[in-house]
Amino acid sequence: MAVHIRRGDYIGHCGGKYYYDDETYCKKIDELLKETKTNNARIIIFTNDSEINKDFYYNRYDDVIFSNEAWQFDQQIMANCNYIIGAPSTFTMWASYMGNVPTYHIWEKSEKVSKDKFMIFTTYHQEV
Repeated sequence: MAVHIRRGDYIGHCGGKYYYDDETYCKKIDELLKETKTNNARIIIFTNDSEINKDFYYNRYDDVIFSNEAWQFDQQIMANCNYIIGAPSTFTMWASYMGNVPTYHIWEKSEKVSKDKFMIFTTYHQEV
C-alpha cells in the first residue's frame, strides 16, 4: 500500500484544505486495512515532509517503509503498489495511471474509505 503524505506546498494550497495530519492518514490506512480484511500489509510512505514523525508510524504498524528515493523512482514504486491513498494530487494520479493502481484521494477527512471509492485513473482529471 502506498501512502502519499503531501505536505510542504499543501499547507497553503486551497487554503490548506488537503493538508492532513498524521492521525488522518492513519485513520485512512486503518479503514483500508479493515475494508480489505488485511491484518499485515506493507505500507510505503512517500512524503515531502522532511520532519515527519516516523516513529508515529513505526509504532502503529508492523511493516512501514519511508521512501527516500528521487520523485521519479517514488512514482514508479507507487505505481507497483496494490493501493494508493493520499491527498488529491496529480502525482498519485499518474502513478495510478502508469500502474493501473486503485487510488483513493482524501477529499474530506470525514469520508470513510471503501473499495467503491477507489478509482484507477485512465485520463487526466481536472478536479485534482
